[in-house]
Amino acid sequence: MRILRGRGFTEADNETTAPVAIVNEAFVKRFFKSDEDPLAQHFGLDVPELAGTFSIVGVVRDAKFAGWGLSQPARPMFYVPLAQNANYSNEMMKKLEMRSHFIAESCW
Repeated sequence: MRILRGRGFTEADNETTAPVAIVNEAFVKRFFKSDEDPLAQHFGLDVPELAGTFSIVGVVRDAKFAGWGLSQPARPMFYVPLAQNANYSNEMMKKLEMRSHFIAESCW
């Protein structure tokens, strides 16, 4: 996907550095004011104590993926480097983190 603002992932985004993310245009439209710069802002998943987990380093164009509502508007999405893991204390979040880095075999 084409980077619109900021940067893509680099080798420096690894297991020893703070978690970063690239977000899409729909993410920016949903979670930021029109005059607010998303670069270097932080966000997290599901619970307030995780709000600062990821730092936004880039913004990409919206994309749609097969089977994900191709006739619907693009969803807010974020992407993380495979080399990084967020260190959650919550057991459920630990499991989600581990599963998010692996492509699961489909059950067709």
